[in-house]
Amino acid sequence: MATGIIGLLILTLCILLFITEWLPPVVTGALGCLMMVLFQVCTLEEAFSGFSSSIIYLLFGALIIGNAMFETGAAARIGRQVVIWSKENERRFLLISGSLPIPPLSPPFSPSLTAHAALPAR
Repeated sequence: MATGIIGLLILTLCILLFITEWLPPVVTGALGCLMMVLFQVCTLEEAFSGFSSSIIYLLFGALIIGNAMFETGAAARIGRQVVIWSKENERRFLLISGSLPIPPLSPPFSPSLTAHAALPAR
């Protein structure tokens, strides 16, 4: 069987595992990479090269912060407060909810990224 077809079958299996959550998403992603190597669809370096990107650490940190906010109830409290402040006005709600996360979550990031996130697009 051609490597392209094998790769698509592995991708389909991974998508099904992500949707059904039969395995944790981390295990599904690692299993997909490993299967690509075992079935010789790509090399080991190609399969795991995405993990060397610094964006992985940013996403991992965001997942930890998001999960902690849901576990502690902070997300619900913030959501209720945003609804109260918006006073049933959609535009005010979008303005508040779009600018609220920037100040408290920006210190871990670089100053230029924080400034870029806080400034409106031109």
